[in-house]
Amino acid sequence: MLAGMARMPFWRFQLFSAIGGLGWALVVGTLGYVLGSNISLVATVIRDIGIGGLAVLLLIALVLVFARWRAARPRPHLLPRPGAEPQDRQ
Repeated sequence: MLAGMARMPFWRFQLFSAIGGLGWALVVGTLGYVLGSNISLVATVIRDIGIGGLAVLLLIALVLVFARWRAARPRPHLLPRPGAEPQDRQ
């Protein structure tokens, strides 16, 4: 829908869609192969870190996502107000 709203040409969209799909398939396929061939190692790691370790990892991920979101949001108090004259900085 966004590609149509941006009036992206159909064939360009198809190209980017195919490249993204190929990249996704390669990453997921490679991860499946690597993790599948090391399933005993994966099970050992999950057993060793347990639910507490997973909770800590999830908390770290959430803090990082929140920090990135907060850094990227606009800050209206730093923008000049409409109709306000610029201040000279000397």
